[in-house]
Amino acid sequence: MATSPKPTYSFAAVFGAIATLYGAETDAQRATLKARINRIQKLRVIGVSPGKGRALDYEIDHVWRWIFCLELAEFGISPGTAAALVETYWKSPLAAIFRSAQRAVETDGDAVFLYIRGAGLMSAAWRPKTHKFDSVPHVGKFAAKDASTVLDWLKDDQERVPPRICAVNLSARLRVLLAELEKQHQ
Repeated sequence: MATSPKPTYSFAAVFGAIATLYGAETDAQRATLKARINRIQKLRVIGVSPGKGRALDYEIDHVWRWIFCLELAEFGISPGTAAALVETYWKSPLAAIFRSAQRAVETDGDAVFLYIRGAGLMSAAWRPKTHKFDSVPHVGKFAAKDASTVLDWLKDDQERVPPRICAVNLSARLRVLLAELEKQHQ
């Protein structure tokens, strides 16, 4: 049985959807967002980058990688660190987290949250290095119904990781993104 090809999107469609997702309405806002995406592309977050006269078609996996980097930018994480996190963690666990969030959108399931637990972006410089990304020790997901478990981690695990979390309602973000990609694609 043949599988149907994965849908692909032009840069214009992807950028239009991302601009809507991040509320980039003015020319200046869109230029700033485009510069951030260009920086992410130059870091080869999706593994390829367009060349002169060579347009790329983007798969949803590529778009998810950009969204991950842009969400990290919302927390003040640099493009270089975001790209390194994608390189290290995309196959496991990040791609699976995005697939879970997309399934939640498609099935109207429980919201999936992406989290970074134990972030210590300031204090990592003076702590002993125990992890490749000491300032971002754990990336994972939780469902809305499991939020109390995440709060327990923060309360009970303070000796091992700093007691803080950055969380993104990934299902909500993908719901908007997918609707906009569909509009742009038509």
